[in-house]
Amino acid sequence: MELHPRFPRIPKRLGALFFANFFLALHLFGVLYYNSTYLKAIGVNTEAIGSIYALGSFCAILGFILYPRLLRHFKIRGVLTLLVLTEGLAFVLLASNPAPLITIGAFLIYLAVFPLLILSLDVLLEGTMESESSTGKIRGAYLTLQSTALISAPFIAGFILADVRFSLLYSIAALLLIPFFAVAQSAMRSFKDPKYHDLHVFHSLQFLRKSRDLRGAFLAHFLLRLFFSFMVVFTPIYLIEHIGLTTGEFGLLMALVLLPFALLEFPLGLLADRKIGEKEILVIGFLVIAGATASLSFIESTYFWFWVAILFVTRVGASCIEISTESYFFKHVDGNDAHLMSLFRMLRPVGYLVGPLLGSIFLAVMDFKMIFVSLAVLLFCGIAIVVPMKDTR
Repeated sequence: MELHPRFPRIPKRLGALFFANFFLALHLFGVLYYNSTYLKAIGVNTEAIGSIYALGSFCAILGFILYPRLLRHFKIRGVLTLLVLTEGLAFVLLASNPAPLITIGAFLIYLAVFPLLILSLDVLLEGTMESESSTGKIRGAYLTLQSTALISAPFIAGFILADVRFSLLYSIAALLLIPFFAVAQSAMRSFKDPKYHDLHVFHSLQFLRKSRDLRGAFLAHFLLRLFFSFMVVFTPIYLIEHIGLTTGEFGLLMALVLLPFALLEFPLGLLADRKIGEKEILVIGFLVIAGATASLSFIESTYFWFWVAILFVTRVGASCIEISTESYFFKHVDGNDAHLMSLFRMLRPVGYLVGPLLGSIFLAVMDFKMIFVSLAVLLFCGIAIVVPMKDTR
């Protein structure tokens, strides 16, 4: 498989993982930016939404701790099957819109399971890649294909929700698990499971404490996940309820502002491999994302294209940070390091645990829009984290 004349030539099994990742991204991103609105529609208040995300993220963290042990007992094929069935059940319940408590329970299951699905693809990808020297461009191409779903899914979802049809939205997301699982199965056909090691969180944290470079990559990626959690949980509520965008306008806005992930991550991964390494890209990314995020607190305009422009800039910074931390980390691990990959992917639910709780605290003491400048202060700290890291080139 060859995605583009300048993309890396990709073996058939690796190509299957790319497309499995695409279908999983469609499944996830179709609902990601509308989950908060859905919870509000069933009667959950804004402050409680943060608590639900935090609880679901705590469940995901427990799942990450158990994940390597599950791999040792059931191998990747069995674990992925279990996760898909569980995720599918959760989305069927969300689509059927049962009693609010059952709906919230299904939402918690979804929050706990989807990060483990992403981790499962990481395990397969790392076990399939033959060389770490091309990690940046492979990860860049992998994330670029994912980003096509990232861009299109919220846009399509916005039109589905024009008639507030949440049931249709979650039904489509459930159905997308079928092609995801079918393509992932083809990638696992000749996959040989490596020896998996249990995740001992304290031991792994001790290892990170001694490794300045991996510790920096972890902390930088955590700040990115914190940013994403704020954008996913609070931005839809702010733009729809406070600024006055419709769900259709919000879907179009997200499709436009997420373009940097599709346009920049492959060339940036290639640049990190061949020219300058990841460190310089990270510094630029944190400067851009922090500055643009801070400006959100001072915008009073309701002009649609103004919001598109400033949110687009935040994603330019985010794409720099995402591909650089992914490339840097995966250059330091291989298929035998599922425990470290678990810890790295655990940063997603940790971000969704800390972010909504932090946002709820901010909302208790300040005006809604000022939470963005508070987030920007944290993002500026990323520069101090990145500077001591040893570059890969």
